[in-house]
Amino acid sequence: MFFYLERTHQDESGHPVYKETILRTLQRRVPLWKALHGKEREIIFPQDHVPGQQGFSDFTHFDEAEIIIAG
Repeated sequence: MFFYLERTHQDESGHPVYKETILRTLQRRVPLWKALHGKEREIIFPQDHVPGQQGFSDFTHFDEAEIIIAG
């Protein structure tokens, strides 16, 4: 990337506008710029499915279970 800047940004005499002294500054700032303005990253929210927590939607069948309420 820095070499691209040196080749494409030159003054009237053909010398690079960007000197090697800014190389470390670019190395520090480019990752921050990419984190803020770069390509969006996929976000994944892991789901824990605990058996019996949502009985109305976990498709559990209690055909053989004998449940007695109040006696």
